[in-house]
Amino acid sequence: MPTSCCALNCTNRKDKGSRKKFFRIPAEPGRRAAWLRALKRSDFEQGKKNSTAAWTPRGHERVCSDHFISGNPSKDPADPDYVPSLFNLPTSASCNRSRNPVAKKDRYMRAAKRLRVSSENEAPPTSLNDEEMIADPPPESVETLRDPLPESVETLREQLTKVQEEKCKLEQFCESLQSEADNLREERDHLQEQIKKSSTSASNLTDAKCKLFTGIPTVALFMFVFRLVSDFIAPLKSMCQQDQILMTLMKLRLGLKNADLALRFSVSASSKANQVIFNGNVVCTSWPFLYIKILRLKVKC
Repeated sequence: MPTSCCALNCTNRKDKGSRKKFFRIPAEPGRRAAWLRALKRSDFEQGKKNSTAAWTPRGHERVCSDHFISGNPSKDPADPDYVPSLFNLPTSASCNRSRNPVAKKDRYMRAAKRLRVSSENEAPPTSLNDEEMIADPPPESVETLRDPLPESVETLREQLTKVQEEKCKLEQFCESLQSEADNLREERDHLQEQIKKSSTSASNLTDAKCKLFTGIPTVALFMFVFRLVSDFIAPLKSMCQQDQILMTLMKLRLGLKNADLALRFSVSASSKANQVIFNGNVVCTSWPFLYIKILRLKVKC
């Protein structure tokens, strides 16, 4: 499809050998609306012009270079060529004089030149008040700007010092707690060891204690007796079978009361009395058999 200008009453087309340029209508909303206002086009319905309907350009619509003062659109909003401005539209002479696009372009070029020269020469400010404000600021304002920074630094240093002190105190407190916990563990272990040594149990039985409590001369012989009768003794959660045998033999030999035995073995007297009596009956029932076994062991030795 040949390219043609979409401006009203413009018949320029892109032909071979033509030096005219054709530009798309911008997609940026603000600039696009400015171009559409400058083109002053309205929509067409069934070949008849409708002046009330808005014109919506299609993707192939172009504007030729004849409608720009310099022949090319500009991206500077202050430039008259920011939008197309040269149209063969019926306007009054006064409007043409006041809205002459060429004059606008000349004014824009002169203003741009003055701005460029002034920026190169670094011209001083035009306002005396602005110059005074920039060149000689009040000393109070300078002090006001300089004061808060050191104060904030000092405040941060004080806060950091306090945090470090609190950290040291917490570390010392943690060390003291750790030391106290270690001491308590040592004390607990020591007390448990003392309780274990002071309590009567088959685990800390010696030959002398074994002979004194049970009449059996050695611990080895006591363990032999235990292996013979262990099948007849019911296991207890709070007391091992060896201690049950030891308690029974102490009851038979020394005639100790259940309360004394319970205190020695660190158990309750009421719950262990029946168990001791039962174990005593078991040992007494199987004692002849045990006696024969012990005599045979002595003969072998």
